[in-house]
Amino acid sequence: MLTNSELKIWLIPNPSDGNQCYCRYCRKVVKASNQKNLHKHGKSPNHVDAVERTKGQVKLTDVRLKPSAASIKKKLDQDSRKLELALSVMCAKNHLPISLMDFLPPILKKFVPESAIVQNMKSGRTKTTGLIRNVIAPAGEEALVKTLQKQHFSITVDEATDRTTTKFMAIIVKYYSKERGKPVDEFFSIPVVTNATAEGLKDLVLEEFQKADIPLKNIIGFASDNCATMAGHIGDVAALLKLVIPCMVVMGCICHSFALCSAAALLPQLATSSIPVLLNSATNYTALLSAVRKDCTSFKNIKLPLM
Repeated sequence: MLTNSELKIWLIPNPSDGNQCYCRYCRKVVKASNQKNLHKHGKSPNHVDAVERTKGQVKLTDVRLKPSAASIKKKLDQDSRKLELALSVMCAKNHLPISLMDFLPPILKKFVPESAIVQNMKSGRTKTTGLIRNVIAPAGEEALVKTLQKQHFSITVDEATDRTTTKFMAIIVKYYSKERGKPVDEFFSIPVVTNATAEGLKDLVLEEFQKADIPLKNIIGFASDNCATMAGHIGDVAALLKLVIPCMVVMGCICHSFALCSAAALLPQLATSSIPVLLNSATNYTALLSAVRKDCTSFKNIKLPLM
């Protein structure tokens, strides 16, 4: 009976007894033994009057509450924070200067006055730096760690020394990204080096991955420069790592190898031919000129020899 197109508009099961029929308009149990009696109730004067009285009423499901000022302000703040995060990601991902955020928001507010989200944003250089360090970086690190915990990857390491003579080791990971559909290189960490020996550097690399609960068996490749500490014949970092991860493939820097090969090839000819000397001098002069232009702001008082 409840499937009948005419009856199902007002006929429902009795809330207290599912075996009885209930009229939602008359709000009472309908005592009927067959479908004919139900149609008779639907045409009764009392039922018709009850239906007419409910036509002007608004259903509770149709009521739309007007949002309060507090909820509107909360939604606006959330949208503004999303915009600030998006701009911070833009700076970090595209290597843009963070000082750009001291000028970009005022420009947007001036030329997009109709947007309440833009007018409500409050993001400058200081806040953008905080968002990158405290929000974006931890989220990106967490996502990278979860990825490395589930799949194989290779690592590339290199030492560096800053102006305070503090030594660091940069660790880059390379893996196949299913989301991007291609191999990607991502920065993993840059710990401080306290022991610059091969044993100390090996322990430092393994410690970085163990702290993040990344299985060492997931490391399948190692790349570095060709110095004796990294890629020597005995007791270097690569050899020590292979003792821990036997299946790891080791590859030295091809650019370093090419540089050594080209330098060795020129040695016998430097004393007999002027062409290799000219090429070598031109390369060194160009490199020196580029370094001077990068470090100096004024060239008026710099006198360089003419070629």
